[in-house]
Amino acid sequence: VVNYIAGPAIPLMVTLGPWNYLIGFGLFIVGLLMTMGWK
Repeated sequence: VVNYIAGPAIPLMVTLGPWNYLIGFGLFIVGLLMTMGWK
């Protein structure tokens, strides 16, 4: 969502290119794994 709203305004997003999707998906998976261990 951030990429579509403010992507061109953030220099890091422009340099990452398509890698930002992989990073976001990776963070999503890590978050899911963390919730599975929640007690």
